[in-house]
Amino acid sequence: MTAQEPPSKVVLASRLMWLLWAAGALYLIIALVSAIRMSLPGTSVLASMYALVIVLLALLIRAVTRGRNWARMTYAAIAGLGIVLIALGWVRNPAADPIRAAVSVFVVFSYVVVLRLLFHPSTSSWFRRTVGAT
Repeated sequence: MTAQEPPSKVVLASRLMWLLWAAGALYLIIALVSAIRMSLPGTSVLASMYALVIVLLALLIRAVTRGRNWARMTYAAIAGLGIVLIALGWVRNPAADPIRAAVSVFVVFSYVVVLRLLFHPSTSSWFRRTVGAT
């Protein structure tokens, strides 16, 4: 492994983060199309906000993959918030339909795996290294 090559655990975490990103982007696109079909007011604002979230999250994942420790911490905070919000949803509505329940379990499991990979002892030193002009 060269100094600029991420550890295999970071590569695996990156792939899983991109999978979650793609699933989230698809979900937002479907929600936007639904809002457009129902002629909801403010759809253009909603579309702009969705686009901003998708782009910012993509930049954050890219920064994590490049070894930026601040990005790893930020992603961890967002993932932790996501886990808490999903868990609160389970508490508020324990009888959710099976498909939504399965998707939410997959998302929580994926976030936990990503966080475990990003904070594994073998990856921590790579995130804490001094990053040059990369």
